[in-house]
Amino acid sequence: MTDDKLAQLERWLDDICPALGVPRGQVREVTGELLAVASEVAHGACRPGAPLTLFLLGVVAAGDPEGFPERVRAAAAVVREQLS
Repeated sequence: MTDDKLAQLERWLDDICPALGVPRGQVREVTGELLAVASEVAHGACRPGAPLTLFLLGVVAAGDPEGFPERVRAAAAVVREQLS
């Protein structure tokens, strides 16, 4: 990802996280993980599976906002296991 695209992504997340009531700092913790999983699914299972897989990770992460980075990481590991 180019520096310009990364800066654009950061600005988007800075805007959308508060609008959705999601803690920006915790999203920052898992942004790289989510982008990596999306790429792995898009290039492994199927391209349209990437956004739906990220939605499913979001479903797993739902609940206590304090613990969602750990839940995202655990769910991402399950996705990777299914891809291998």
